[in-house]
Amino acid sequence: GYNAVRGRIQGISRQFLAWIIPFSLYVIYTIAVKPDHYWMPVMLPLFAGIIPMAENLWLEFSACRKSEPRRAALILIGLIVTFSFLLFQVTFNLQTGWAVYSNVRI
Repeated sequence: GYNAVRGRIQGISRQFLAWIIPFSLYVIYTIAVKPDHYWMPVMLPLFAGIIPMAENLWLEFSACRKSEPRRAALILIGLIVTFSFLLFQVTFNLQTGWAVYSNVRI
């Protein structure tokens, strides 16, 4: 969402949103059973946009750090939340994947 409005890669970000939003609504409202793999077409472009979004936030933070400290603090909080979410997701997937791998290996 952020990259589609502000940032250097607005075109591709808008295309991502044009895919993510309708497909998410389709999965939520029309598919009765929602296995985890149905969300893969939504999550791939979503995660692909996290790093460019963080880069745009960092550039904005650097630009307004001294002139607008409140805005810079909000941007920094956004960066921290983004990377916390990413770290949580990676840790969860590694733990889940390792458990599946350990059970299959035995």
